[in-house]
Amino acid sequence: MSSYPKDIYENGEFFRYCKMCKEFHTLDKFYKLKDDKYTRYCREKNIVNRNAREHTGLNDVENQSDKMEAERILTAMGYELYNNDNPIHQQFLRRIQSKYGGLD
Repeated sequence: MSSYPKDIYENGEFFRYCKMCKEFHTLDKFYKLKDDKYTRYCREKNIVNRNAREHTGLNDVENQSDKMEAERILTAMGYELYNNDNPIHQQFLRRIQSKYGGLD
């Protein structure tokens, strides 16, 4: 059972509840997913949320076996771990840039 209100159909239009801003918006304010489903965050909050994310690296991984496996895989792939001046996400982006010319 969900913790947010159900979608509303009123005056010929659907309204969806954004669980981040806690308001109802028309469906055009949400990103459409597969199978005619929509996100639970409105577009505006989705963009804000995406821009606010921080890259925390492996230091914040709570499950030690997951952390060890990630370290093993990333090391085998040639990434330098635990270097604040050269974080893994920046190494990844440089690889994509040099191999494919970017993420576009």
